[in-house]
Amino acid sequence: MARVGNLIRDQLDSTVGGTGNRSWTGWDLLGISTARAADQESAALEQLGSLIADYYRDVSDAGLVRRILVGVGAAPIPKRLFRIPVVGNASSVTNPISHFGLRVFPNLKSPVRLLGSNRVFGIAGRANILLATGLASYDATSILLSIPVNDELTIGDKLNQVLLDPLFTYP
Repeated sequence: MARVGNLIRDQLDSTVGGTGNRSWTGWDLLGISTARAADQESAALEQLGSLIADYYRDVSDAGLVRRILVGVGAAPIPKRLFRIPVVGNASSVTNPISHFGLRVFPNLKSPVRLLGSNRVFGIAGRANILLATGLASYDATSILLSIPVNDELTIGDKLNQVLLDPLFTYP
């Protein structure tokens, strides 16, 4: 296997320039200079940063605070940090909502077992993880759909043209 790796490395080395210098990057194989690639990457990151800033600028202050609280409430915390024993095959992490309920309202139980728990705050903590995942997915999708394809269209506009316009165009 090492011999195949050496053959590939030698072939790539001869393709890139055959100087014996193996400090090339993947951009060299595409014929793009490393400096130009770095400029393109930084421009793309700046554009993505401005799209993210614009998206969260459009979200109301209350919506932004809710997203932060949901994210913090879903953060995994090691149980060992609070000296909570891990029983059997249980998870070794908890979240702030579940831990708060365990400490403040330890006997507050639901008559029905939901999401693998009968503690009210245990259920709320696990449901909050699902909510945080959904919000993060929605935000990421919204940001990605606003990436411009050209001067006039975004990715979302292009998807609408390709997928939805044929459905609603009548002959």
